[in-house]
Amino acid sequence: MGCRIIAELDSNQLIEEVLLDTPRANKLIQSMPYLVPFPDRVKLFQRLIKADKEIHQSESCSVYRIRIHRGAILEDGLRKLNSIRTSLKKRINVVFVNATGREEVGIDAGGLFKEFWLDLSTLAFDLQYGLFLTTHDQLLYPNPNSASGHFSRESDHLTMFQFVGRILGKALYEGIVVQPKFAHFFLSKLLHSFNQLNELPSLDPEIYKNLMFLKSYEGGVEDLGLTHTVVQDVFGEQKEVEIIPGGGNVPVTNRNKTRYIHLVANYYLNTQIREQCAAFRLGLSDLIDPRWLQMFNEPELQVLISGKSGKIDVDDLKANARYAGGYYALDKRVAWLWQALASFTPSEQAAFLRFTTSCQRAPSLGFASLTPQFCVQKIPIRSDDELLPSSSTCFNTLKLPTYSSYKVLRAKLLTSISSGAGFEIT
Repeated sequence: MGCRIIAELDSNQLIEEVLLDTPRANKLIQSMPYLVPFPDRVKLFQRLIKADKEIHQSESCSVYRIRIHRGAILEDGLRKLNSIRTSLKKRINVVFVNATGREEVGIDAGGLFKEFWLDLSTLAFDLQYGLFLTTHDQLLYPNPNSASGHFSRESDHLTMFQFVGRILGKALYEGIVVQPKFAHFFLSKLLHSFNQLNELPSLDPEIYKNLMFLKSYEGGVEDLGLTHTVVQDVFGEQKEVEIIPGGGNVPVTNRNKTRYIHLVANYYLNTQIREQCAAFRLGLSDLIDPRWLQMFNEPELQVLISGKSGKIDVDDLKANARYAGGYYALDKRVAWLWQALASFTPSEQAAFLRFTTSCQRAPSLGFASLTPQFCVQKIPIRSDDELLPSSSTCFNTLKLPTYSSYKVLRAKLLTSISSGAGFEIT
């Protein structure tokens, strides 16, 4: 029966049934999501969000306007967003306040909010706040000792985890790709409630290696002098933690070593970060229905969160660009632009995307899914070689003067994308 269902499955039909919330489709997409190609599942995810937005972001719904000081993005964000946490699905307009206390020029048509959310997500996941640690390959996961960090009350760290969960949820809800990259086992915790032993290498390959040595050890395990405890590093201090009641007095033997191995893995992957993950998932679920994420595996979820990494596909951006102000596809300055962009390093390309769209990575479905469409606009002023390119991130638009040569265009473009120029600099 199952084979017949799979043979008759049409992914487009399945997507339509999921949107209609039919039991058959929901069961299939959650239990066998791989039957639908990843790009189609991303489109389904976006359509589910679009349907939800029609409820929460209709013209009759209120729009929240928040003032954010450039020098206090995290503090202002935490205070302002927690005050509207039950309404985060609504549209939010941002007004930035500069160091002099003056509101910056710029009407938020989406770009200012994107800029704010990218900065907020970068700060919220910064290691200095003690909420997250990194694995050996620099991937983020919750700090087991976050309660001992920079918080006045022990419960505050869980409030912060709920807050950063909302930050990630709002980014997914609004289609904003963000910087943080997460450890595989933490992504697994976001998708499922329990991690197994096979996830341990993504946290600590050395611990996993030692446990596998113990598993295959043919001698008397009792001679190793192990007990049912683990050693945890708490801000540089080694602390012994029992993984079962009275574990310090329970030796590891040949008979119980398999159970011990799984208990150790369970402690590191589940127990020590249980509260942090629960709070994070709670915040995430304020914006994103957990069932929507069940369509993806861990690497796919990371792409959904942070987009495609590495060098951008310049040909894809070129194929999905439009031109304004007198530029056209065959204009020599436009050709110089694509030539310059192709010559940039990955970090320079990321800076270019940040400068023009507010996001440093390409969308998960490529530039065809970028909204509004990327635009190159001509700035027809004489003596253009003295001007810098500017941008309107609200409209994903690069405002490009008519430079006299490729060399000048490339140099001016690099200057602009490296300067952090915003709405007040042209």
